[in-house]
Amino acid sequence: MNQEEIRSLLKDYKLRATSTRMAVLNVLIHVKRPLSHSEMVQELKDTCSDQATIYRTLIKFVDVGLIRVASNVNGMARYEVLNEENDPQHIHPHFVCKECGIVSCLPKIKIISAVDEQWREILRAAELQFLGLCPTCI
Repeated sequence: MNQEEIRSLLKDYKLRATSTRMAVLNVLIHVKRPLSHSEMVQELKDTCSDQATIYRTLIKFVDVGLIRVASNVNGMARYEVLNEENDPQHIHPHFVCKECGIVSCLPKIKIISAVDEQWREILRAAELQFLGLCPTCI
């Protein structure tokens, strides 16, 4: 996704396309795995050093439904962009490394089920995670 598409996506969510919002969304789209606030700060260290603004941006994106908290292991929220793959009807699990703490999407393992209206909002906040050692830490 290029900068103009990111700007358009923010506009679709009725958000101004500030430099921080553009940068945060760009990272989340291109990294392809859930990131914590501290990981996001590290990713943006050369372009945006205001940690509070990055945090407020993540919270705003969650509030409007652009991103979601994909994992909350050890009390640390990790964020990912909402799309067809992590819509409640196509929930995908995450793998959490017990050694390094990296959270990864498991795109080849998907749980697909019809979700009736009663469970849709409940499952939007649900997490399915596998814990173990990642290939790097084995």
